[in-house]
Amino acid sequence: MRGKIAQRTRDHERVALLVETSHEFGREVLRGIRDYEKALDNHWAFYLQPDGMQPDAPKIGSWQCTGVIARLFGGATARMLLTSRVPLVLLDPNTEHLSAHYDLSRIPYITTDAEAIVRMAFEHLHACGCRTFAFVHSATQTVWSSARERAFVELAGQHGFPCAVYGTQSDAVSWKEDIHRLGAWIARLPQRPGIFAAMDQRGRNVIEACRERGLRVPDDVLVLSVDNDPLLCELCEPSLSSIALDAYRAGYEAAGIL
Repeated sequence: MRGKIAQRTRDHERVALLVETSHEFGREVLRGIRDYEKALDNHWAFYLQPDGMQPDAPKIGSWQCTGVIARLFGGATARMLLTSRVPLVLLDPNTEHLSAHYDLSRIPYITTDAEAIVRMAFEHLHACGCRTFAFVHSATQTVWSSARERAFVELAGQHGFPCAVYGTQSDAVSWKEDIHRLGAWIARLPQRPGIFAAMDQRGRNVIEACRERGLRVPDDVLVLSVDNDPLLCELCEPSLSSIALDAYRAGYEAAGIL
C-alpha cells in the first residue's frame, strides 16, 4: 500500500499558483482551477502561498514544479518564470512591458476585457443621470487599472463628457492622508459626478472620502467599481455597486490551457 501511494505522488503534476488570495477575484480564479483539477483522473498537487497582490515566487527548483499559473507584476518572479522551461499560463499580464524584455510568443495568457468593463460602467453611470465623469486608479500602478483608465476617459470623450483622473499614490502617503486628498479632489469635481473606481477597495475609499467631506452617495456622487467582492462592497455605507468579473471562468480556462 505504501508503495502505491508513493508512486501516485511521483506521478502528480506539481502546479504552482501565484495568484493573490486577499481579493475575491483571485479566490474565484482558484475555485475555477480547483474545479478543473477535480475533473482530472490524475490530480494535481498545488503550491499556494496565501498573500496579497504581489506574491513571491516559490523555490520552484527545490519543489520540482511542472507548471505555473501566475499573475506577474514584473521583477525577479517574472524573470525567473519567463526564462524557465516550465509550462506557464499568465493572468492579466502587462504584455506591453513584458514583451519588451521577454519572448511571449509561446506563452498563453488570459486577460479581462477592459473595453467591455468600461462600457458597462459608463452606460450605468450615464443612465443614472451623470454628465461628468471621473476615474480613480488602484492605489498602486497596475496594468489593468491603466487600461481601464484609458478606455473610460476615451469613451467619455467620445460622448462629449469630461473625465477627471485621480492617480496612484506614493507608498509614503498614509491611508488617512490619501482619504483626505481624495475627498478634496472629489469636492472640486462638477456637481453630481459619476466616479468609476478601478477596484472595490478603491471604491470603498471613494465612499469614505465622500463621507469625510459631507457628500452623500448616491445623491451627490455616484460610485461604481470592479470585482464585486461581496465582503468589501458591504463594508461601507452605503454598500458599493460593482461590476462582477468572471474570474471563475478565467481560472478554469487557465487550468485547461496548462
